[in-house]
Amino acid sequence: MRKSVKNMLILLEKLYSNHRTTVSNYFWRFLQILSKQGTSFAIFYISSYHLEAKIFGEYNYFIAMVFLIISFCDFGISSSVSKLIVEQNLVSKKNVKILVFNAFFIITLLSSIFSILTFFYFGRFFPEFEKYLLFVIFLIYLIPISSVLDGIYRGLNKFKSLSLIIFISSLITLIASLALISLYGIAGSIFSQVILYSVISFLLLLFNIKPTFYFDFIMIRNIIKYAAVIGLGGIAYFFYSRIDVFFLGKYHYFNELNYFEIINKINSIIIIPVYILAQVISPTITAHASKNDYKIILNKLKKFIVYSLLFSVLITIIVLFVGPEIIDLFFSKYSNDDFYSIFYILLIVLCISLFNGIFPQGFIVGTGDFDIVSKNLIFFGFVNVILDYIFITNFGFIGIAYSSLIVITISNIIIITTYFFRIKSRYENKKL
Repeated sequence: MRKSVKNMLILLEKLYSNHRTTVSNYFWRFLQILSKQGTSFAIFYISSYHLEAKIFGEYNYFIAMVFLIISFCDFGISSSVSKLIVEQNLVSKKNVKILVFNAFFIITLLSSIFSILTFFYFGRFFPEFEKYLLFVIFLIYLIPISSVLDGIYRGLNKFKSLSLIIFISSLITLIASLALISLYGIAGSIFSQVILYSVISFLLLLFNIKPTFYFDFIMIRNIIKYAAVIGLGGIAYFFYSRIDVFFLGKYHYFNELNYFEIINKINSIIIIPVYILAQVISPTITAHASKNDYKIILNKLKKFIVYSLLFSVLITIIVLFVGPEIIDLFFSKYSNDDFYSIFYILLIVLCISLFNGIFPQGFIVGTGDFDIVSKNLIFFGFVNVILDYIFITNFGFIGIAYSSLIVITISNIIIITTYFFRIKSRYENKKL
């Protein structure tokens, strides 16, 4: 028995030694994402506690639409920068500084354009929220800037610095939000978001590398070229996964909208470890792809498919039994038959999302094949809109859950299958 334990410890020590950098980066990335998502969830939970159910539903509807506007501002720039910094860092440190300046120029230009459009048209779509217009404009600048800075830090493997900055920012915001939401309701919830991204952006800028002020139009073209693919996928992702909020709000299912948002928030926290691992291994996959080491990529891909399948099934079974207890503890006023009719359908969606969670950011972005994801998101985003409309008019709010199940299941299977055979084809062509 002692010998078996000793051998196990030796094996674990050897695994840690071989993957020390990955484990360290994963830990710091995990702390960062957990801090940020945990604060976001805390704002969500405090809002659900202090706001009436219908008002809370209207708030969730409003926030979802605001983040749709913001997704146009980032438009994949942060992911593009993270990938290009890895590549440029292998060539020249000077190019990295030029890349940073040009990335900021693009993101500021996009944010300015959408700020102007929002200023003139926001009141037409959200007249009841027009008094919060200034907060929305702040977020239009702050969130894309913080995303680009996040991409820069990730591309340079500065996971520890990034994590500590996000942790401090989240702690400050959490303390402030407790008072703001209880005193000012929806205004406090929105202002808490402004505080979070203001502190994150300020601290990330403070400790960021100093950019070289030089307009490089070739670099701008490269940033935009790859960002366009990811950005289009990001917009399509809204229609693929978040358009449900629009239909629920449009048909005045505000209470039921809360059920979907609570489940989605919990699921997003559960998926955090998978997404973090994806972002940690992405620079490594990019490095292998730049050297055309597709044999290594294919072997890693096969292993992660098996690991992801086992992990997703295990976590889903745990959530099946533990989930209702968590709901009754934290969201008791929303715990009813309608809630659980949605919960059990979306549990299958969680399993599929856990399985495929690592591949888009971890592998597909790293090898420059995000067009697979973008094309699928565009097509199935369109399908989701149609199914949402058909199902909600025929089956009510539960139809939205069925639409999500159908769309996410089919699209994820197609994405991972297409990518696997593309990488396999590249490896086989290289052998010839």
